[in-house]
Amino acid sequence: MYYITKTKVEELKKSSHGSVFDTITRDTFEKLLCSIPHLDEQKRISSFLSTLDDKIELNRRINENLEQQAQTLFKSWFVDFEPFKNGKFVDSELGMIPKGWKVGQLLDFGKIICGKTPSKNIKEFFCGDIPFIKIPDMHNQLFIINTEDSLSVEGSQTQQTKLLPPYSLLVSCIATVGLVAINTRTSHTNQQINSIVPQNKNSLYYLYLNLTLMKKQLENMGRGGTATLNINTTLFGKIRIIIPNNEVLDKFSHIVEPLFKEIEILSKQTFELAYLRDTLLPKLMSGELKINDSNN
Repeated sequence: MYYITKTKVEELKKSSHGSVFDTITRDTFEKLLCSIPHLDEQKRISSFLSTLDDKIELNRRINENLEQQAQTLFKSWFVDFEPFKNGKFVDSELGMIPKGWKVGQLLDFGKIICGKTPSKNIKEFFCGDIPFIKIPDMHNQLFIINTEDSLSVEGSQTQQTKLLPPYSLLVSCIATVGLVAINTRTSHTNQQINSIVPQNKNSLYYLYLNLTLMKKQLENMGRGGTATLNINTTLFGKIRIIIPNNEVLDKFSHIVEPLFKEIEILSKQTFELAYLRDTLLPKLMSGELKINDSNN
């Protein structure tokens, strides 16, 4: 029943009505037509698809655990300063910090880029191979593996100064503020996202972990007395942040990078599994494909 309903989502949407919110009545739901295979076939289909879903959920839990490990290490090093407690500390505008560190701005770490949307009146600018990242693509995603929209080479060339190299840091800064993600391919974003292109690759994960802990601060900055949260590019670049020395950043990156690489690998695998499931789902439910037995 769960998998049948998943194949009927678009059909249900077309049957919805309501002046304020889309609504599906019980009568509409009860009269939804679907094929009902033999019980043994139902069991084979659900067993196969649930195996994919179980692996997807396992990957999600592993990634969550890996990120928590990285966050724990970050807090130990850069909040509690545990590895540096035997050294000298100096006062700063953000509190006591180890000697040799400083307080600076986000723009000190690299180039700040605010995204842009090419003209939607020119269809040739879209549906290409270059990811076009929007806020919905960032939800529950550390690494951006797939995007709903994409740009063509022509669309990208209209805004070359907005092009992001792989492994830039993306932060949502309008309406939904404080989502943080990393792109894995050369990409563009829309204007609701500010990005940092790190000048030192070893600062990437430090920045990611730091900004994820700053979500409340970012939301407060974005209020600014208006109804819609908004952190403009200038304000974003001036966010004050602790800047450890390069040796510490290098050591930290060396430790956490394997955790993030494993998260990236599992995220790609999860996308491939979900794509396989969603591709096979309608074919299995319609009887176009058959699962003969558990050994095939």
